[in-house]
Amino acid sequence: MKDMNRIETEHYSNGNKRHETPCVNDKRHGLSNGWHENGNKRHETSYINDKKHGLSIGWHKNGKKWYETPYVNGKIRGLAIGRHSNGNKSYRNPYKNNLQHGVNINFNY
Repeated sequence: MKDMNRIETEHYSNGNKRHETPCVNDKRHGLSNGWHENGNKRHETSYINDKKHGLSIGWHKNGKKWYETPYVNGKIRGLAIGRHSNGNKSYRNPYKNNLQHGVNINFNY
């Protein structure tokens, strides 16, 4: 029988940790972390009762920031920002209730 309160962990074949997610009452709840196969951080996302809540942050394999996406109760709300692997901005898109809302700006390298 699966433990209702646990930390789900998965590893790559090389032994490096792939992700770690706390679960409470069999739902994702707390700070979930993920890593690239090379060991660099891949993402950090908070969950409340299995829904994303708070700022989700991702990183490229080279360690540069990839995205910042704000969530409220499982829906994107606020300004989502993305970056290319060289660190330059890729996009700035406003969201409201999981839908793009306002002017989307895309950047070249």
